[in-house]
Amino acid sequence: KRSSPDHDQERCPHHKAEKLSVFCWNCRLCICHQCALWGGTHCGHVFKPLEEVHTQQVAQVREQVGAMRRRLHHLLGLVAQVERSVEAVRQAKDLRVHEIRNAVEHMIARLDAQLKGRLLSLVAQKNALTQETEQLEQLLQAAETQLTSCSRSELIARSPDIVGRLGELLQRQPPCSPPLLLPGGAQEFPSEMVPPYEASVFLLRGFSLLQQRADPVYSRPLVVSGLTWRLKVYPDGNGVVRGNYLSVFLELSAGLPETSK
Repeated sequence: KRSSPDHDQERCPHHKAEKLSVFCWNCRLCICHQCALWGGTHCGHVFKPLEEVHTQQVAQVREQVGAMRRRLHHLLGLVAQVERSVEAVRQAKDLRVHEIRNAVEHMIARLDAQLKGRLLSLVAQKNALTQETEQLEQLLQAAETQLTSCSRSELIARSPDIVGRLGELLQRQPPCSPPLLLPGGAQEFPSEMVPPYEASVFLLRGFSLLQQRADPVYSRPLVVSGLTWRLKVYPDGNGVVRGNYLSVFLELSAGLPETSK
């Protein structure tokens, strides 16, 4: 992009007839070629063409602006995910309410309480994301204004501050990261009609040795409603699948003392 006429006409404060064309690396100042060659103040200093320094600074700021825009798009995507999560939670709640509507009313009250807590969590995430997007938009607008309105010398002087502020925000972690779900990672509501299942882990130690023995291995018993269940496992398989597959059976090992009526 070409420099604007105003930028091209920037004059040296010490030599009014000369344009600013040199950047003194030691003094961090924009000067004219007369200051560089005969002024005496910059003797032995390192000089670079002003156009080159300006181009480098603009590229650096634009790179940060591009990264900030990508961050903004990412955050807007996170906001959309939160909104979809809110909708998914509402649908899950409606499904459970329909399931238990003909049962007891206090079940619905418990679901409403769970819904409130989950929506509060999601709304808090959305508010945090929205607040950060507003901050990013404000900073982007300020950076764009500096790029278009500042003179070369002003931009060079201000670019470290601009880049620093952009970099600081880029290094910050988003208020929340995907998956944007509820605490514990569950969007579904626990059923008020179906009780939770019992669960446990059956670990087979020395599996290779158990395969060689070919004897069944039993898990610890699980007692439910007066019935005792256990897993019966053949590590090397049983029957026609012996030697190829693991065989697992659910065995009722003890029941009620008499037939239920």
